[in-house]
Amino acid sequence: MNLAGKNLGFLLGTLTRVRHLPKRAAAYSGDVFGRRERRGAERTTPLRRTFAAGSPTCPKMCSLGKFDVAVIGGGLVGTATALEILESCPNLSCVLVEKESCLGTHQSSYNPGIIHTALLCTPNTMQAALCCQGLKLAYSYIKCKGIKHCMIGELIVAKNESEVARLECLYERALANGVEGIQMLGCKEMKRIEPNVTGCKAVYSPCTGIVDWGEVTAALGKDFQMKNGKVRTDFNVVGFDVCPDSRHDTPETNMHPATIYSDDNRMISAGFVLCCTGLFADRVSWLSGGQFDPYIVPIRSQYYKLNPKKCHLVNSIIHPVPDMSCPFQRPKIMKRLDGSVWVGPVSNIAMKREGYKLTDWTLQDIEEPFRYSGFRRFLTKNSKSIQDEALKCVSSDRLIAELMDYFPLFCSKDLKKIETGVCAVPIDCQGDVVGEVVMDNGTGAARQRILHCRTIPDPGATNGLALAKLLADIVITEVNKPFDPNN
Repeated sequence: MNLAGKNLGFLLGTLTRVRHLPKRAAAYSGDVFGRRERRGAERTTPLRRTFAAGSPTCPKMCSLGKFDVAVIGGGLVGTATALEILESCPNLSCVLVEKESCLGTHQSSYNPGIIHTALLCTPNTMQAALCCQGLKLAYSYIKCKGIKHCMIGELIVAKNESEVARLECLYERALANGVEGIQMLGCKEMKRIEPNVTGCKAVYSPCTGIVDWGEVTAALGKDFQMKNGKVRTDFNVVGFDVCPDSRHDTPETNMHPATIYSDDNRMISAGFVLCCTGLFADRVSWLSGGQFDPYIVPIRSQYYKLNPKKCHLVNSIIHPVPDMSCPFQRPKIMKRLDGSVWVGPVSNIAMKREGYKLTDWTLQDIEEPFRYSGFRRFLTKNSKSIQDEALKCVSSDRLIAELMDYFPLFCSKDLKKIETGVCAVPIDCQGDVVGEVVMDNGTGAARQRILHCRTIPDPGATNGLALAKLLADIVITEVNKPFDPNN
């Protein structure tokens, strides 16, 4: 099934909103997102590189093949993009590179599994466009593949009159974004959907759904391989090289100027490389001379499972009116596919990029962020929220107190800690969360043959299939361009 079809208009019309970082990694006077002037030149080269760009020092390398396109990152976005490339251009050879032993190991699997509507997206932005189209593509694909899912609905509850104004703003956003079936409900109507909820008003989105995104990623990977795509797992990328003596005059010459190196002396050659590396998007881009920001802050999200005896009290996804200025989500109550109920997330800054335990840490992941002014500003701007989330991590009583505002039937004994997830939150030099798509080509000859997808707008999984259409179109255009080693 062609995920994109031939209708690229809605996304290509917003292509101008995709931010491309400056071509050079030198100090610059303007903000990389073009929004404000910087007070001083920010350091734009990486603080630490695992492997410098260029030829590796190891003399013996094992080649895993040559391909027209290599996609690095076997999460949902990378896998969907690789499939879309072969759907659109079956004559191309494509390899999907993943550092773990299977696809979709991290963010694509460790998440609450919600199919979001564009309820919280700012109207007339790429984020809203991606979410609206991604929702349609997600439902279309999972229905086609017979993947278990449920259009369960979402209820956003205003606990008192002081929150009604913000709730009405969300309702107006949803209308502007064309969210299907969106409703503003009074107390009586709200009780028909969720009898045990307390509040004065609510916004109801019936098209919000639940699915196992890890299963979706696995299905995409199988489809990719059915299209003769190749998957290379256990390949941890530590460097890139773009051969200065290569020529790529026409697609028929089948030249592969870009080389990808692993940490165990293996390499893959490609005509074009696309990187969708999630939690490591910044560090992988630095290997080809990418800009320092946007910098990835790993946010660890802790979820709880409700006592099975109380699961019948919840019918959908319920949460309070969100604070749009806060980077942390307010806790939701979520019905799951198996009938269980999850509560969360409780969020904190992880001390390790893939640190699923509260005690997981690495020295690099603790030290490196504090050397970046954007991270220090992020801490300052969100100090109260960070403190509140830390206290909720220590004691579930604080979480229960927050839930009691709109769902008073829980107590701390009803919750049991279960899964955690770590999501990539990109921030800029001002300490603000980046909510748009950011691309980075690196520097030198790599600019022509390597493209990094540095950010994926929230909600990332829902946006994934729509973003794949956009990325695949860019890759197909770029791979057919002549390679000029002197440029």
